[in-house]
Amino acid sequence: MSDPACVLVLGANGAVGRLVVEQVLASGARVLALVRDGSVLPVELCERDKLEILRGSILEMSDAQLAALLARCTAVVSCLGHNLSMRGIFGPPRRLVHDSLRRLCNTLESASLAEPLRLVLLSTVGYQNHVAGECVSRREAVLLWLLRHLVPPHADNEAAANYLRDEIGTQHPSIQWVAVRPDALLDGQPEVGVAAFPAPVRSALLDPGRTHRANVARFIAGLLDSEANWEEWRGRMPAIYDLDAVP
Repeated sequence: MSDPACVLVLGANGAVGRLVVEQVLASGARVLALVRDGSVLPVELCERDKLEILRGSILEMSDAQLAALLARCTAVVSCLGHNLSMRGIFGPPRRLVHDSLRRLCNTLESASLAEPLRLVLLSTVGYQNHVAGECVSRREAVLLWLLRHLVPPHADNEAAANYLRDEIGTQHPSIQWVAVRPDALLDGQPEVGVAAFPAPVRSALLDPGRTHRANVARFIAGLLDSEANWEEWRGRMPAIYDLDAVP
């Protein structure tokens, strides 16, 4: 890889994505920030050293363009999501997160990498990892079923996490991954840090907690900046909460 400690951030113009860009830059790594055409990042962020802004979408790149981009990276963070509008929730592309993730991983599988690329997916604590033995009450199971069938972004997030768990797995030669599951997201600067658990410790729908977006960004940057943190959570789906939201 030509750029040591170079992180590609997908959805870098989003509410969490721009904070991830800031935190990864603060760790000393280079950042390739991929943003939608017409989107902007804060001026103060654009002026930072080691930041390169790219415009477009993983789904619109040619195979050669995507392979060349990934060859520059040691890690990818997907902060992709759907805009909170009628068009963003119910319009195309309904499987933005899943399809982008699959395209990225398919490209990596055909590449000859010196060592596995590290991939962090921004997921949601509303995702239930059945394989790990996670279970919910019957009432919450009904609510999750309704979300899955009536709210396309939730189904998209589930499909993306399932893809990593079931199709990439934990022994892939080219890809290592962590799916980060925050609870209800808040803006602003938190007064406390973040706690991570192997599974949710409260009901995402019936007893939600909270996770400041700034804490999510710090947790993700910490995964990429610390070998110990990465090894602790590699191939897992940590549920993260602000410390004062832990029951």
